[in-house]
Amino acid sequence: MKTIIFSFSVFAVLACGVLNAAPVVSDVKMSQNPGTCLVTVTYKLSGDPGVITLDIQTNCTDGAETKWVSIGPENMKGFGGDVHQVVQPTAEDEVRTIHWSPETYWPGPPKMAGATRAVVTAWATNAPPDYMIVHLIEPYDVTYYPHVEMVPGGITNIKYKGEYMPFRKIPAKGVIWWAGMPTNHKNYHEASKLHRVMLTEDYYMGVYEVTVAQYDAIMNGAPNDSRIPQNWISSENYRGSTKGLYWPAYNEDGTFNYEKSREVDETSICGKLRNKFNMEFDLPTEHQWEYACRAGSPGTVYTDTLPTLSFMDRTVAERICRSAYNDETADCEGLIGVYATVGSYEPNAWGLYDMLGNVHEACVDWSEKWSSVYPDDNKIYVDPVGPERGEKTKRIYRGYRANDTAGESVFGISISGRIQMDRAWDTAWGNEGARLCVTLH
Repeated sequence: MKTIIFSFSVFAVLACGVLNAAPVVSDVKMSQNPGTCLVTVTYKLSGDPGVITLDIQTNCTDGAETKWVSIGPENMKGFGGDVHQVVQPTAEDEVRTIHWSPETYWPGPPKMAGATRAVVTAWATNAPPDYMIVHLIEPYDVTYYPHVEMVPGGITNIKYKGEYMPFRKIPAKGVIWWAGMPTNHKNYHEASKLHRVMLTEDYYMGVYEVTVAQYDAIMNGAPNDSRIPQNWISSENYRGSTKGLYWPAYNEDGTFNYEKSREVDETSICGKLRNKFNMEFDLPTEHQWEYACRAGSPGTVYTDTLPTLSFMDRTVAERICRSAYNDETADCEGLIGVYATVGSYEPNAWGLYDMLGNVHEACVDWSEKWSSVYPDDNKIYVDPVGPERGEKTKRIYRGYRANDTAGESVFGISISGRIQMDRAWDTAWGNEGARLCVTLH
């Protein structure tokens, strides 16, 4: 990401982009109404469309050095106008406007001094900020934030479990990592054979499992009040029974056909979201799911650092997931039962909740032993798509709930755990749910 800063007396402009996708910001101006303290920032945008964000910086002294420092993402809320969204390039004499009331959101002096500046950032649309929030109710708007602290109301607010759906960008592009379980693991099985993987694109992963309220908002236009994971929904509901069935698809020469593989039925959950937002919503592949779940951890659960750990300690399980150990304990909304309100437990290092426990999460891959699909220890599997067809009626599920309450450890709840459902593609079951992703190109 190329960064250029042009600083003036009270403002700065920063352009941020990648090759062949470079929105450019210019003519940034900042002013403040002396009576209302309302801050107005204007700018122009040329080149490609870009996701616009704003930072407010002040001068500070560090020893003999004076430097510009952000007032902090926790204070940068309440912006209005052409910000936190995709903005189209302006005509030569046209400006875009951002408004901000500092006395409401910044516990500093309400009248901004001369040593304060606005930094406008234009992110390329294929390299957007870390957080994306989609509004599931008309007008179906999308907002973006570089920091979780900037999300209005906080990411755990109940609105993000109902009429809004939050996503976190997963920095996967070009990283070589190990998927699966080592052979010296006590619970090793060839179905989870260790193998090296590289994903070639970043992607957004849902912060939460799809909730009952979100499903209702997508399919019926209005959320209800239930924020537990949606279950009793089959894989067919997410992708469809015609176009959505054919993952993975191949060309006549045997090469992978990405476009056909990613097709879904318009009446499916992902199809409806694609039509509303013009983005590639889908179930994640197994490896997209596992990489997001790991969040940089080499271990079998995302709180440990030892890849040979054979179980999750009970105290760890009670902190990070809903399982048989704590389903009689009230969740964040006071509910007791098999399924907890999403976000009731600690997230992983990348801010994703309930990656383990609660419901089984559907992936797009067909079910097959990894020892058969990824047998070569010396190979790096690039963007793996799973077996061509495995056992036809069996897709794979990840992050499943453990029901074994014997002893003091929770076996089965692990990043490497995989579960095969012995049911048809169009058959629903009570413990099956999903977490959606959006691939960035």
